[in-house]
Amino acid sequence: MLYFHHFQMEVGRTLSRKVVEARLQTCRMFKCELKHNNSRQVHHSTRSSIIKYFESHKKQVLFQKSIGLVETSLQQWKFFSNDDKDKNREVEKDDYVSSDDEDKGVPIYDKLIGGQRVKELLEEAQTQTLKDDFETADDKRTVARKRTFIDPKDMSVFLFPGQGTQLVGMGKALLSYPNVKEMFEVASEILGYDLLSLCLNGPQVKLNQTIHCQPAVVITSLAAVEKLKHENPKLVENCVAAAGFSVGEITALVFSGALSFEEAVYLIKVRAEAMQYASNLVESGMLSVVGRDSTNYKIACQEAKEHCRSEEGIQDPVCSIANYMFPNARVIAGHAKALDFLQTNSKKFSLRSAKRIPVSGAFHTDLMKPAQEELAAALSEINFEIPVISVHSNVDGKQYQHAKHIRKQLKRQVIMPVKWEQSMHEIYQRKPKDNFPVTVEVGPGNQLGTILKRNNVKAAQTYQTFDV
Repeated sequence: MLYFHHFQMEVGRTLSRKVVEARLQTCRMFKCELKHNNSRQVHHSTRSSIIKYFESHKKQVLFQKSIGLVETSLQQWKFFSNDDKDKNREVEKDDYVSSDDEDKGVPIYDKLIGGQRVKELLEEAQTQTLKDDFETADDKRTVARKRTFIDPKDMSVFLFPGQGTQLVGMGKALLSYPNVKEMFEVASEILGYDLLSLCLNGPQVKLNQTIHCQPAVVITSLAAVEKLKHENPKLVENCVAAAGFSVGEITALVFSGALSFEEAVYLIKVRAEAMQYASNLVESGMLSVVGRDSTNYKIACQEAKEHCRSEEGIQDPVCSIANYMFPNARVIAGHAKALDFLQTNSKKFSLRSAKRIPVSGAFHTDLMKPAQEELAAALSEINFEIPVISVHSNVDGKQYQHAKHIRKQLKRQVIMPVKWEQSMHEIYQRKPKDNFPVTVEVGPGNQLGTILKRNNVKAAQTYQTFDV
C-alpha cells in the first residue's frame, strides 16, 4: 500500500488539505484490506476507487498515465502479498521511507518502477494536456483562445441585427437550406403561433409589434447562419468574434454556443412580452438624432425632462441616450412629450436631424424597469455556457466571461444604453499595419454595415451581407 500512499501524496499537491487527508485515510483502509483479502480482489477494489476518484474530481493530470502508474504499483503489491511472511511487514512510522531503504533514507517515490522514477512519472502526468472527457468549461475556453494562428484577413466577425430590421418576406430565401424549416417549427411551438407564416406573409403592422419582431429577427438570423454554413463554411469556422444589436445579442450567444436554441426562443418570448408590457404602461418612444461636435446630448435630455415636469405635469420623466451608434449619432428614448420637445427645439440643441423610430416603447431606458423582474426570473432558469468565441456585451462593449456575467448583463441590457459604437472599437481595435477580418452581417437588412462604415472605414472594406 506504500506506493499508493505516495502516489496520492504527489497527486494531492493540487487538492485541498482536507481532501488529501480523506484520501490518505482511504489508503490506510486499503492497506488493512491487503492483509485479509487476496491481491486480485484488492486490485479490483482499488482501481475502481481510483477511477471514481478521478471522474468525480476531474483533476488536471493525465488520467490514463496515472492509472498506468497505479497498475504498476498494484503489481508490486501483488508481489509483496504473495511473498513470504517477512515481506508482509507493517509500514514504519515514517511513511515517506520504505523499510528496504530505511537506512539509506531514500523516499519511496524516488524508487524506480519500470526503469522510470515514480516522481518523474507523476510530474510528467501533471503537466500533460487533459483528455476531452475531463475538460471543463474553462479548459474549453482556453483551448478556443489558443487556436492555431490565422491571419486576421482570413478570420471573420459576425454582426447580428436587432429590432427594427424586420420586413415581410424575410426567411423566404433560406427555406431550402438544412434545418431552417425545423428551426421555425420549433420556434412556433414555443411561441404559440406560426412564426414562419408571419415572416413570409405579414401583415407588416403585426410583424412590427415587439412580441413578434424580436423572435422573428433572431430566428431569421440563425437561419441565415445555416445558409452561410452551406455556401461559405470557412467564414463560419474562422469566426472569432460576434456582437448583436439589442435582441441580436441573444442571437450571438446562441451562435457562440453559450445558449441553446430552444432556451433562446423561450428567453426572447419572455423578454419581448415583458418589454411590451412595460411599453404599454406609459406613452413613450425613441428618437434617432444626428448632432454636431458641439452637441451636448445630456443637456438636451435634461431640458426635455424639465419641460415634462413643469409643462406636462409628468412627475418622473425619462429622457436619455438609448443607443450609441457612431460619432455624433445617438438614439434618445423616453416619454413621448420629451421627444416631441427635442424635435421642436432641434436647432437649439445643434441637432442636424431628429426622426422618430416606429417602435412602441422607450427601450434601453428606465421605463423598461417593469420588465426586469420577469426577465431575471427567466434568466435564472436558463443554463448558460462560456462562449467559445468572443461575444461583446451591449452594456459596455466588453467580452462575456461566464454564465453569471451573461445573466447580469442581459438583465441590465433592457434598461442600459446599447453601446454599439464602443463595441465596434473593442472588436476592431488593432495596430495600423494589421489586417482586418471579414465582417458579415447575418440577418435581415444592412444597417449594421452602414454603421460600421461610420465607425471604422478600414473594417468596413471587407464587410459582406446576403439576401435572407
